[in-house]
Amino acid sequence: MSSVISGSKGSLEEERNRKAVLDFYEAIINRQEYHRASEWLDPGYTQHKPIVKDGPEGVLDFVRGENKRAPHHKVEILRSFVDGDYVILHVHVHLLPDEPDRAVIDIFRCKDGKLMEHWDVDMPVPGPEVFVHSNGIF
Repeated sequence: MSSVISGSKGSLEEERNRKAVLDFYEAIINRQEYHRASEWLDPGYTQHKPIVKDGPEGVLDFVRGENKRAPHHKVEILRSFVDGDYVILHVHVHLLPDEPDRAVIDIFRCKDGKLMEHWDVDMPVPGPEVFVHSNGIF
């Protein structure tokens, strides 16, 4: 996984929260180390993605389902930003060979290095035929 820390470095607490989110992604999503979830997910984790239940188990159920459906899928964090308690990621999700990849913006509210709350915006990566420019989506 590559990640770019965009903008200036945040405070010590902001950087602690950024590290928690990046470590969570690598361990839980990319390496499927589900037993480690409590290192990052607060027991009262609040979810705003409509298809995922609240709490750590909701996140784990979703990630397990994605890994079962697309066993070789990986997430590539292209950019990360911190602003106070919020960590924002620009993510390229690589899925199945016959399925479009996904472009995702994930927003986490963190506290003391724990992920407390999550929102996202998620869309398929369009084919090159739809672009009216040469900039790409990432």
